Amino acid sequence: MVGMEIGRLVPDFAGPVDGGFAEHLRTGEHQTTRRGAELLGRRSDGSEFPLEFGFSETVLGERRFFTSLVRDASARKKAEQALIEAKNAADAANRAKTEFLANMSHEIRNPMTGVMGYADILLERLHDPKDLECVHTIKDSGQYLLQIINDLLDLAKIEAQGLELEKEEIHLPNFLTDVYTLMEGAARAKALPLALKYEGIIPHKIESDSKRLRQILMNLLGNAVKFTHEGSAELTVHYDPERSELELKVSDSGIGMTEEQQQNLFKPFTQGDSSVSKAYGGTGLGLAITKRLVEALGGRINVTSVAGQGSTFCVTLPVGVVAGSAYRTIRSETKSPGLPEQTRGARVMIVEDQPEIRRLMELLITAAGGVVTAFASGVAALRAIEQNPDSVDVILMDIQMPHLDGYETTRRLRDQGFAKPIIAVTAGAMADDRAKCIAAGCDDYLSKPIDRAKLLEVIDRVAMPRQVVAGPLWSRQAELWPQNGNLDDVPVTDESAPQGQPQCRRVLVVDDRPVALNATKRLLEMHGFEVRAAATGDAAIRAATEFRPDYVFLDLALPDISGYEVFRRLKGNELLAHTRFIALSGHGPEENLRAQRAGFDAYFTKPVDIQEMEKLIRQTPPVETQ
Repeated sequence: MVGMEIGRLVPDFAGPVDGGFAEHLRTGEHQTTRRGAELLGRRSDGSEFPLEFGFSETVLGERRFFTSLVRDASARKKAEQALIEAKNAADAANRAKTEFLANMSHEIRNPMTGVMGYADILLERLHDPKDLECVHTIKDSGQYLLQIINDLLDLAKIEAQGLELEKEEIHLPNFLTDVYTLMEGAARAKALPLALKYEGIIPHKIESDSKRLRQILMNLLGNAVKFTHEGSAELTVHYDPERSELELKVSDSGIGMTEEQQQNLFKPFTQGDSSVSKAYGGTGLGLAITKRLVEALGGRINVTSVAGQGSTFCVTLPVGVVAGSAYRTIRSETKSPGLPEQTRGARVMIVEDQPEIRRLMELLITAAGGVVTAFASGVAALRAIEQNPDSVDVILMDIQMPHLDGYETTRRLRDQGFAKPIIAVTAGAMADDRAKCIAAGCDDYLSKPIDRAKLLEVIDRVAMPRQVVAGPLWSRQAELWPQNGNLDDVPVTDESAPQGQPQCRRVLVVDDRPVALNATKRLLEMHGFEVRAAATGDAAIRAATEFRPDYVFLDLALPDISGYEVFRRLKGNELLAHTRFIALSGHGPEENLRAQRAGFDAYFTKPVDIQEMEKLIRQTPPVETQ
């Protein structure tokens, strides 16, 4: 072939080659190379095959020499096609895995609603401690299973590159304070000081994905508290203006790690070693997810640790600073275990006839920053309140007292006009015990034996001033309910306000799964609500029109009509202008944003905690209408 025209090898495709050569001659550029052009060659039997063609020029004096290269590209093209097919197969497998996990999540969450719901029913009906221990084990195992499902879904989405990131404006000091406050309760329960420290100037407003940034910090701070028994945990914040990077360091004085443990730390289902998993629980997915989230945000994460001394995780993220945002130095804060600042100094009256329990509660509350007065009988407490009703902020009322029990003492206090919170302290926590406490005028109850964390938590909750929710719930709750609709930090109505005006809210529950539907209906009825149930969209529309509920808990995956379509029709009904609509879904947090955009007032991921449902109903009034 040497010295012959290229057209003899590729006779039907000589035009493109000649055109390229002519273009080279026209431009007159030296050392021009035409490599990588792909053509189809034809064999003597007429079959075609891919060719690579290129030429280059060499100038010697006044003479111009051209060298051409023609190469059979069949093997390369075959290898490239194999790589493309392998990549497509891997992508398809990842998509299939994600879809499978999403579907399995939906299928698991629905029956789990029945499991968790009927466990709640048993907890309110059973009295034997061994039986109660069994039911609590069922609930704890169910919650653990749900956490595994959420972690697996997150990991699958990240690996399939299906994780959607939404950059938004974040008020950084407020955001960090919110995360700090959410974790402070867990630290307080373990008597661990938790610190939030700022180094240098910090921009007020940045752009990033707040949901994923919160998930990263909650995972790291959660681990810091979980693996620390003594000492402290802290979050340190630093901003590098030259690189526009935010550095977040989470440090603890916990169990630490060996170098060998650190090497496998960010691998899925790895948790240092098996002894750590056995001692502390968990799947080992948290840090694997955290690392992938950091990388998805364009950042990096590293760890330094010494076994027995503690660990420091450092996350560095590129962030955009909102134009015109101020920079300032922010004061660091540390909270020691105890009552939060807003309720530290709360005046607590203890009414308890057993001296050892009375002394225990007094020690716990005083150590946490509360001010305590204690009485051994209901009669003494009545006399003290009658003389000075403004001397206390909250009363802890033992129910089983001689002469004048806690029920009657509470009734008399309410008859005297005492409107401040009263917390029942009882050795029983069954449905009838709770109902009697509420009927007598108590605001909440605690079960014996006294748990320090729960004791301080309930004092903090009831001693906080309550505000009435106005308008849609979503702007605040969507931020606080990424997975299960937790209402602990949502401004709510004062539960003690409607004294003498019991609120019998009307509730419509819509779910196509009979077990979940019946369990939810029975639990809400046991808590004093008037409940109707519907298993289809058509039935829900008819029931809502006739029943005119204050609240509709609406499953989004109904067999006949989409939950979104049912919501659209009911929302347009003037008879339901006062009704609040709460979306229910087994598909997890990813459905949250869609439901929010559709106009729902709130969102719960199945299985729904009946306590959270009750809290929403009792603390959030129906929509005010003109």
